[in-house]
Amino acid sequence: MSLRSLLTKFKRLLSLETSVDHNQRIESQLMATIINSSVKRKLKTDEERAAERAADGQTSELSTKKKKKQKAREGSTEAPKYSLDDSDYYVENGLRKVYPYYYTYFSHCKGRWMGQELHTFYSKEFRGLSDDQIRERIENGLLLVNNSKVAIDYKLKGKLCESVAEVAVLSGHDSRGCLAGDKGTHDTCLQLTVPTHSLTTIVIVSQIHPCGKYRHNTLQHVLAKEHKITDLYTIHRLDRLTSGVLMFARTAATAQRLHEQIRKHELEKQYVCRVVGKFPDGVITCEQPIETLSHKIGINVIDPNGKPCTTTFERLNYNGKSSAVLCRPKTGRMHQIRVHLQYLGHPILNDTFYNNDAFGPKRGKDGDYGKPKDEVIQDIDKQHQRMLYLLSNVTELSADERELDDKQREIALKALHHYTNREEWHSLVQKYKFDTNALIIDTGCEECTNKTIDPNPKDLLIYLHALCYKGEGFEYKTALPVWALDDWDYD
Repeated sequence: MSLRSLLTKFKRLLSLETSVDHNQRIESQLMATIINSSVKRKLKTDEERAAERAADGQTSELSTKKKKKQKAREGSTEAPKYSLDDSDYYVENGLRKVYPYYYTYFSHCKGRWMGQELHTFYSKEFRGLSDDQIRERIENGLLLVNNSKVAIDYKLKGKLCESVAEVAVLSGHDSRGCLAGDKGTHDTCLQLTVPTHSLTTIVIVSQIHPCGKYRHNTLQHVLAKEHKITDLYTIHRLDRLTSGVLMFARTAATAQRLHEQIRKHELEKQYVCRVVGKFPDGVITCEQPIETLSHKIGINVIDPNGKPCTTTFERLNYNGKSSAVLCRPKTGRMHQIRVHLQYLGHPILNDTFYNNDAFGPKRGKDGDYGKPKDEVIQDIDKQHQRMLYLLSNVTELSADERELDDKQREIALKALHHYTNREEWHSLVQKYKFDTNALIIDTGCEECTNKTIDPNPKDLLIYLHALCYKGEGFEYKTALPVWALDDWDYD
């Protein structure tokens, strides 16, 4: 039903009724119908929308602006299709891994990319390839714009006013090994709750949705492949290493209602973490603004010109070395809790980004980084380069280093024990046994030829957990993770 016909119906109803209260009730119901109709229209396919326009006689009445958008859309490059059956899982060394498969990366041109040369923008925004490798891919037609080969100095020209902008596509062999692609994880057991027809909650430690080199080893793929749960609407996200409550909506109307609660800061969120040292008594509030320091490595810092955000903290316990802290973020900036804790001088104990001497001698306390921000980016990037995890670059550990590595592994496994000791996990180990026939080796692929080491369990864990999400008519809460309990002393 079109908006015009809905409004006509609305006027007809008002003319038949004399009660003001009744008119207001009808208006409220009708506006809800209009909103739901709008949401449904957004979810319809292009073919369905075209059929509806033809049926309503609207095709010939498209405005000039709409015709331009339609023309741009028809001439644009479409995102490549991929299937849940493109690859499969196998479990090795306690990690869920994915067999190698081919995949084409696809992205619309973002505003901050416009005007940049293709080579320059790619080296700034994406990690894993050297300048020479990027140049080689452009010259060989593996990095395309609008599905066409372009020069290295080609400048992106995407227009924000158009619904389909310029597209950069990376074609290549995507070898899903640990650290090189769909990383192995310990989080293969999901505690799934479906309390209503409109909400689904899950307790997880996982990458949530397909992004970057993560496709099959993401929560949405696992739910679809193993639990046959599809058509979910993302309500919020968690950092890849963060565990805890995650909500999906099962209907567009519920998603819209929850997003509105989030926008109005009506959703109450509680997280728990374990931080360095004895956190102060009482309720501590941090209102420092945050800005993105680097989109390439995804890291934020305190900056007076950043976006406003607020987090309150309260200590739960202290074991003589570290504190379990309850966190209540009022806003939802990326890494907000982690950055605010760094600013307060109590970073999360095992946070390899923000509890890091790359932020200077004070490790970012009070926003003091001890060096220009560009140097902070460079130092962090050096610590997390993929080349450090290549088997060819790994050196033998000394006796002291091996002892420390073993201790860190033991502590991490204790912290993950709640997930890895579940019966579901053991059944998955049996289900996903390694099959040599499913392993593709492409000698021309850098991912296949440059093997990487498996990550230490400590690299798959952060002491940050989404404890509770509460809104109008619902509350979902988990038990405290083992590392947040009073008797945790494995620091």
